[in-house]
Amino acid sequence: MIAARLYKKHGQYTGFAVSGHADSYDENSEYDLVCASVSSAVYLVCNALTEGFGGCRAFQGESEITLEVDENSESIQLLLQGFAQHLREISAQYPQNLTLEETPHAQT
Repeated sequence: MIAARLYKKHGQYTGFAVSGHADSYDENSEYDLVCASVSSAVYLVCNALTEGFGGCRAFQGESEITLEVDENSESIQLLLQGFAQHLREISAQYPQNLTLEETPHAQT
């Protein structure tokens, strides 16, 4: 299962952490579409925020990727809001493969 945690402080996204694997293989496919959907969104947001906007740092471990927002802006918040909505929709459709937690606490 993929676990996604979105961090907020004072109503603003401050980062996220996504870990695990969806294990949602279909008997008719060799591809894990849930994992591919989440991974694609994570990499898109990380690349846009670290290389495009700047002011953010991403860290990749063996099975986890974490993003921290250092310099906030309206554009960064809009992108993170869209990312959060995307994950909510995937989680609603595939609750057995993706858990999503939004915490009001700042990332430590």
